[in-house]
Amino acid sequence: MLIMNKIIKRVELATKQRNYHINNPVIEMAWSVDNNLLAVVGNDGKITIFNRNNSQHQVELSGHRFATTSIGWSADNKAFASSGKDGYIKLWDLMFAEPRFILPGGANSAEKLAWSPIARYLATLSGNNLRLWDGDGHLLQEYPEHISLSSNIIWKPVNKLNSLLMFATSVNNSIYLWSPEHTKVLKKFETKETILKMAWSGNGRFIVTNNQDSTLHLWDIETEIELPIEVYSDKLTELVWDSTSRFLAAIIGNKITVWNCSSPKLEAIIPTTLKFHKSPIKHIAYQHQGSLLASASEDGMLVISRPERSPYPILEKQYLTSIERIAWSSNGKFLAIGGKNGLVELLLVNI
Repeated sequence: MLIMNKIIKRVELATKQRNYHINNPVIEMAWSVDNNLLAVVGNDGKITIFNRNNSQHQVELSGHRFATTSIGWSADNKAFASSGKDGYIKLWDLMFAEPRFILPGGANSAEKLAWSPIARYLATLSGNNLRLWDGDGHLLQEYPEHISLSSNIIWKPVNKLNSLLMFATSVNNSIYLWSPEHTKVLKKFETKETILKMAWSGNGRFIVTNNQDSTLHLWDIETEIELPIEVYSDKLTELVWDSTSRFLAAIIGNKITVWNCSSPKLEAIIPTTLKFHKSPIKHIAYQHQGSLLASASEDGMLVISRPERSPYPILEKQYLTSIERIAWSSNGKFLAIGGKNGLVELLLVNI
């Protein structure tokens, strides 16, 4: 009886609020800043906007030919943008389900976009072209041409101690820091191998990269010092920071490795390894507010945990499809699940 009560309590920690479906596997999801709208991208390039408060109200956007590669909402919640392999960036009018502005990208290569955390700056990467736009589609800056295709673009998080706007791009084995105010490179960091992934800590201090040689590199952007993190794995595929910037989590095959980066001696850190999943993990995501870590795997297992407190999961939920993407709302109350079979489920998390 005690075991049964424990199982019931764990299931009640998250309740299903909405259940939707699209006709293709989910490849990307993004919440609006007000936590009411969820944008979902299918592998056919189409984008569907679901309304959390009204299950009957949804908007279908044509998206991009060949593939939609990136989506995002502006910080003021008034603009939604997407980029695609058709070579365009689109700013959408959701009321009419039509593009309000179509911005030039590159020749069949509009790959990445990122909205600034404050103001309405939209940074876009299209092949070798790095540009900055405002929320009305006006070109503000065109930065010097990159040496080769850029793989990442991220904005520095803004906090109470630092409101300076800055964004980073990666090109091969280099990280470049840029300002919206001018086109000169602010700082440059170099590694030995090509950078695959980047993640910026919430306090704005660290940038971490996952490189082609299966190593992890952590940079202190203030001191410009590379800090050592010992890891070597050809299965390292994802990097996420928690909301306090203390903990860094990475997917390594079917395991999650967590480092406590608040230690002054990172080389002495013994990371925590979480073995929640039996099959390869597809995606992990920390709450934007809070300490919960969600992870999802190919066998349809969703796990929610709090790694800094316990090596055991708080909640486990089994789905009948591979979970391709998960996304927390900005208030940390809702978790969206996107499946390979087109399932889109919204969970209200009561933890």
